[in-house]
Amino acid sequence: MFRVSVRPVGLLTVGGSAPASVGPDIVFTSIYGKGGRSLYIPGASFKGVLRSAASRVARSYGFSSCGQVRPDLISRAHGDGLCDVCKLFGSPSRSYLPVVFFSDLVPAAKAAPWAVTRVHIEDSTLRALERGLYSAEVVTGVEFVGSVRYGEDAISLLPLLLLAAAELRMDRFGRASAVDLKLEDTDELRSDLASEWHGLLDELGEWLWTR
Repeated sequence: MFRVSVRPVGLLTVGGSAPASVGPDIVFTSIYGKGGRSLYIPGASFKGVLRSAASRVARSYGFSSCGQVRPDLISRAHGDGLCDVCKLFGSPSRSYLPVVFFSDLVPAAKAAPWAVTRVHIEDSTLRALERGLYSAEVVTGVEFVGSVRYGEDAISLLPLLLLAAAELRMDRFGRASAVDLKLEDTDELRSDLASEWHGLLDELGEWLWTR
C-alpha cells in the first residue's frame, strides 16, 4: 500500500448531473452524515482517469494497451489475450479482476464548493453549443488524500501505474479540470520496483505544479 494526495490545478469538478431545482446542474460528489455534507473523489473516478492515462502512454514504454475505455469494446479487443492496461485495472469480464485497488479520496481539511457557469463545447467541432450554458460546483486549494493497494500480480505492472500518474499530472481530470498529485509512504512500493524506476518514483513524491 501507498498513499496518494491530489489537489486541483485551478478549479476542480468531480460529480454528476442533478435536477436544476436543487442547485447547480453538476454537483460535487458528496456524502451526507451527522456532520453535514462532505466532499470526496470516488476511488472509481480516480481509477478511471488513471486507466485512461495509462492507455495513452503504455505503448510508448513497451506496455500493451487495447486503447479502449468502453466495457463492450474492451471485451471485444482481447481476442489475443489481455493487454497490460486491463491486467492492471481489470476488464469487464469477471475472469480478469484488477490487481490494484483505490480508496476514495477525502479532503485533508474542510472543503466548501461554489458554483460557476460554463459552456458546453461540441467535441467534433470544438465550438460552443447554442444554449449550452450550465452550472457546476467547483473547489480549489483543497488537498484530497487516499490510498492505493496492490497485489503480487501487479508488481511487474507497477511502472505502468507510475507512468499513468505522471501522465495524469500533464492532462485533464475529466472534461474540464486538471490536478497535481504526489505519492507518499512509498517504501514498500520502492522495494517492489526495479531501480530504473526509482527516479520516476522520486519525482512523483513531490508536487509538480507550484501554487
